[in-house]
Order: sequence, then structure tokens, then C-alpha cells
Amino acid sequence: QNEQLEGNEQVDSKERQKETNNEDQHNNKEIEKGNKHSKLGKEKDELNETKNDNENENEKDDKLRKDNQKESGKERDNKEDKQQIKEKDEQNETQNEKEKGNTKEKRNTNEKLKEEEEEEEEEEEDQNEKQSIQDQSHTNQQVLQSHSSSDQKSPSLPSSHQSEQSHPPSSQKIQFNDDQDIITNQQQYNTTPQKQVPQQPIQQLAITPNEFKFHIKATASCKNDLVIKGGDLQTTMVVFDRELTQGVWRFLAKATKLSASFGIGIIDANQTKILHPFRINNRLNNNSICYIGKMLWIKGSGKVDQANKEITSNQSVTAVVDLISDPHTFSLTINAQMQPFCVTHIPDKVKFVFTLGNATDQWKIISLKESQIGIDLDRFDEKKRYKYE
Repeated sequence: QNEQLEGNEQVDSKERQKETNNEDQHNNKEIEKGNKHSKLGKEKDELNETKNDNENENEKDDKLRKDNQKESGKERDNKEDKQQIKEKDEQNETQNEKEKGNTKEKRNTNEKLKEEEEEEEEEEEDQNEKQSIQDQSHTNQQVLQSHSSSDQKSPSLPSSHQSEQSHPPSSQKIQFNDDQDIITNQQQYNTTPQKQVPQQPIQQLAITPNEFKFHIKATASCKNDLVIKGGDLQTTMVVFDRELTQGVWRFLAKATKLSASFGIGIIDANQTKILHPFRINNRLNNNSICYIGKMLWIKGSGKVDQANKEITSNQSVTAVVDLISDPHTFSLTINAQMQPFCVTHIPDKVKFVFTLGNATDQWKIISLKESQIGIDLDRFDEKKRYKYE
């Protein structure tokens, strides 16, 4: 019985051992299976990670390639823009050089034509002086003939009548000679050869004494010899009552100056009231531009400049208005020397004016011409281009 029990125990022990071994084998298989799955999962993860890394690298490469393309496009655009800018700058430079050349050529042409005009004015002045001397000599001869005819006893009335018919009064003679001067000078200008591009001839207009207006209380006068004279000790303004609205006009007169109020200029044609006495430094109702002595006055405001030339006796003074150029401009020459200033933005309608300080002041009117040559602003310093305001 004991042996049987021991035998049963051994059998049970073997069975238990066998079951244990089976369990161990099963567990080992499960472990191996788990390890295998774990290894596969790890490899899969590594593959996924590698794939993600590759995708990221590809994205980076794509982005870098796109950025490079953009940069290349920008560089290409910038290069094209720079090329266009360079071409445009070259075109502008060429255009500027061409304009400078045209401006210089035009300026040289205007300067030469202006010099010709100034030479003609000087010749005209000399001819007028010679004509004045001839007129005076003829007048004296006429007086002598009149005296000699009155001393004769033969029919005096017919002789006197014939003398009057053959020799008109002195005032009419002077007026006739002034008109003759205008015709002669106009013919002389028309026969003067042009050195540059042909321009339209300067038109010289006849002037009559009744065109010079002054205040009713002023004692100034303008006789048939076109000499404007002062009459009292108050400053008198004399207006040449011809309204100028277009063109370039040059008014030439000769000065006989003995007072400090002697001058020349222009006035806004819309101002109908002639001031008397004329106070040049009064800004109230004063729409004039006057050059008195050696100072420029604009609407009562003085502009001091030591470079200005003073108007003195026996000088030829030309006041110029340019109603063609933009802006309209006023300038002045003394003895054919252009003064260093000009006045821009003058009114669209102007009249020439003269000022007298006392009875000894005189302006001898020489000529009024319409010119084709405007005022070149480039000849004046910007600081001396005064504005009419």
C-alpha cells in the first residue's frame, strides 16, 4: 500500500512537472511572441519615423527650392527694373542735354538780337539828336527869314502868306519831323540784315502828345516835340494812356534829371486814378512799378541794390514789358545796359508811366516799339527776380 502511494505520488509529481514544463514553454512562447511583436512595432516605428523625416526633408527642400525661385525671380525683376531705370535715366540725361543745348542756343540768339536792338536804339538816338539840331537850325533860319521879310517894303502880306505856306509853324514842323524820324528809322530797321534766324520786324508806333495824361491839379506838360516837363515841386505822375495787353514792348526815352523824384515804370491799367502828388513809398492805392534814381519801387515797397545804375541826365532809358512769356515780366536798361533786376507776375494790362519832381525835369520820348524778343529770366539772379505783390 505504501509503495502504491509512493508510486501515485511519483506519477502525480511527474504530471505536475510536465504541466509546469508545459506552462513554462507556453510562457516562453508568449514572451517570444511578445518580443517579436515588440520588435516589429519598434521597426515599424523606426520606419515611420524615417518616413516622416524624409517627408520633412522633402518639404524643406521644396520650400528652399521655392524660396530660391522667388529670390531668382526677384533678382530678375530687380535686374529688369534696374535696367529700365538706367535706360530711363539715360533718356532723361539725353533729353536734358538736348534742352540745355536748345536753351543755350536760344539764349545766344536772343542776346545777339537784343544787342542788335540796343545798337539800333543808340543809332536812333544819335539820329534824333542830329534831327533835333537840324530842327533847331531850321527854326532859327525860319525866324531870320520872318524878320527879313517884315523889313521889306514890297507887298509884305503876300510874301508873309507865301512864307507861311512854304514854312509851317515850328510846332507843326517839329511834329512832322518826329513822324519823319519814325518812318526813316522804320525803313532803316527793315533794311538791316539779320545775323541770326530771321525774326518778324519790330513794329514802331507813332506817339502823340495827347496820349500823356496827368492829374488835373498837376502843372506838367507834353508839347508837340514829345518832351514831358514838370511844373511844380511836387512829384507828378504822367501816364502814357495806351493800354498794353499782349506782346513785348520797349519804351525808349532820354532823361534830363535834376530832382530826386525822377523816374520811369509801369502801372496796372485797371487803376484809373492818377495820383498827385505821387508819393512813391505810399502802399495805399499804389499799383505801380517805378525805378527812381537807382532804386526799384514795387507798389510802394523799395528794393535796395547797390548794383543798380542810377538814372542821370543825358542817359537813354528803356522800360520793357513782356506780356507773352509766363509769367509776365518788367525789366529796365540804362544806356543799353540791362539792370540786374526784373519784376515778374505783372498785371495782364499795363501802361507806361513817368515821374517828375520839379520844372527842371524832362523826359524826351524817343520811340515805342513792339519786339519779338521776350525777357530771358535766366539772365537774372533768382534773388533779384522780384514778384509784383
